[in-house]
Amino acid sequence: MYIIKDGKVTFFSGKVTFFPAESSKKKKKADKDSFSFQKPTEKSIVKAIIGYLNKQPGFHWKVHGGAFSAKAGLPDIFYFEKRKNGGAWVLALEAKCPGKKATKLQEETLKKLEQAGCVSVVVHDREEVKRLLESLRKGDNDEQNS
Repeated sequence: MYIIKDGKVTFFSGKVTFFPAESSKKKKKADKDSFSFQKPTEKSIVKAIIGYLNKQPGFHWKVHGGAFSAKAGLPDIFYFEKRKNGGAWVLALEAKCPGKKATKLQEETLKKLEQAGCVSVVVHDREEVKRLLESLRKGDNDEQNS
């Protein structure tokens, strides 16, 4: 996971999640319990993250890319959550397959969003988002208790 903080990119290692491969007509029929592993696609990572965010108290918005849609370079998902001490977190989440990095335009956009007060992150699976939110909430609780 990459986090952009104060204009610097920091790398944090995360686990790789594998998803069952879809069956192919060309392959011989396998028994019901067997499946092969393949690397997740960016689309499957975004879908898993959105599934997790649907169960959270905040609000998320999926940016739909394409020729006639959102501005190029915008992150895949924005997430908003009210903080205990007032205000809110705004997370800008750019999903990437494990081992892949954000493009130069995406990195520049994440940096601008971070300068505007967002928590801007490149994530590679749902667990990274879960750990990020847990960390932010823990920091919020620590702040409130001090």
